[in-house]
Amino acid sequence: MRIPHPASRQQRLKKLIQPHLKRPTGRPPKSGVQVKVIEFDYQAEKWNKPRRVVCKIEWHVGELFPRVGFIVTNSNVEADRVITVYNVFVTYSGRVNFRRAGAGGMPSTETGPIQEKY
Repeated sequence: MRIPHPASRQQRLKKLIQPHLKRPTGRPPKSGVQVKVIEFDYQAEKWNKPRRVVCKIEWHVGELFPRVGFIVTNSNVEADRVITVYNVFVTYSGRVNFRRAGAGGMPSTETGPIQEKY
């Protein structure tokens, strides 16, 4: 479940993660991305109880501001694993939607590049 982000709701979430948004010190890793994962409980106005939110903050070399993503989950697995599972799900659902759009399939080493239909 993704949290909709109208400005006021997004501001409340930003206040919760504000202490973690400080740029990391030191030399960045060779990948060029420094990742920080945090988790906290959050209750939106319309929710009847607080829910667990996993937040991923990525600092990319050459970018002024971090990339921030939120995942709401009821899973009790560790935060890094929640992000991994979510990324696999998003990748898979994107492939399904891509096929439904009639793009002719996903590229692979066996079938060659995608041929777009016009």
